[in-house]
Amino acid sequence: MRTFTVSSKLDADAKFIADKVFRIAGVNEELMPLVKMQLTPEWLQKSLAQWPVGYNIHASWLLLFGLLPIDRHHFGLEQVTELSFREKSWTLVLRTWTHQRDILPMEGYSEVVDKIEMTTRLSWLEPLITPIYLAVFKHRHRRLQKMFGRVH
Repeated sequence: MRTFTVSSKLDADAKFIADKVFRIAGVNEELMPLVKMQLTPEWLQKSLAQWPVGYNIHASWLLLFGLLPIDRHHFGLEQVTELSFREKSWTLVLRTWTHQRDILPMEGYSEVVDKIEMTTRLSWLEPLITPIYLAVFKHRHRRLQKMFGRVH
């Protein structure tokens, strides 16, 4: 299993951030232009708080540059609160994928913390794939900083 954490201090209210990024449309805004999650329209605008908690809620194609299918992501939410979620999912490439996102209200700013734990189906892939996923999450946090402003 591989793990990593990426965090950003943002110049916005925690609830305001969560309202935007706890929707697949918001996730896609973070991911693009690298990757896009393809879902049916009714899931795109639903807040994660409206999703059922449990495994295999639905599946989504991950599209490289928004065009080329590169993996199939099977969603499962283990926990959702107003300012956090814990996703336990799997893909064609990953045996396990756990994504914990916490939005922490601070004095005058908010901190977004993403913790990832993942296991590939083929162990020799982990050292190759982990830097790619880390780069995607760093990209996501640069996009968050652009959307909400960065606190230095």
